[in-house]
Amino acid sequence: LLSRFAFERSFSEDSGGGGPQSNMHLIPYLLHMVLYVINTTRCVAREEKNLSNFLEMSPERQIENCYESEGPCYWATMALAVWSHSRWQCGRVMLVRRMLVLAHARHLSPQGCSTLADTVPREFAVYRPYLCYLAMVDGLYNTMFKKVTSSTDDGWSVALADYIRHNDQLHLELGDKLLRNFEEQVLTCQSFMEYCDVMGLLCEIPNPDAFLLESL
Repeated sequence: LLSRFAFERSFSEDSGGGGPQSNMHLIPYLLHMVLYVINTTRCVAREEKNLSNFLEMSPERQIENCYESEGPCYWATMALAVWSHSRWQCGRVMLVRRMLVLAHARHLSPQGCSTLADTVPREFAVYRPYLCYLAMVDGLYNTMFKKVTSSTDDGWSVALADYIRHNDQLHLELGDKLLRNFEEQVLTCQSFMEYCDVMGLLCEIPNPDAFLLESL
């Protein structure tokens, strides 16, 4: 569903239709289903380890992973279920890098590859949908779930599930705010520099063009 927002596609295949607003309101409850599974099966620690392994992949393995179901978009979404706010802030630059690799690899070789035949950066339109996907996850953290608190990183998944379960009206209001910011600020970005500015990443990525080149 998040990819429908990022790629500006119809929602009919995933949710049977509806506009961006009604589909935005579904997101907390879809996430709650994920949280229910990982909390009841006690696999939070395992998923955290899997996410860490994903971020520590070798450059060659990163490219292969771009064509797997549990690729960068999957793990960016899974982060919502297992990473606290602070952990997300620490890890999101690494996820930006992985999204750039994902976009570049799929642009060059839609059917799959193990190495990048060309590392020359392309126009921003190539990277924008994948970066918008990450921005949607970031928006969920910083807008919809901004008030979720947990005394430990380990307790995030339980705290988030409780928050979703008890704040129906707030989800509607914050979902509308998130969608408005996403459409007006993120989707309108015309360069990686502008994207980093909107995302508040310029302190960590002071030279976006160099960062893009180094990521490939």
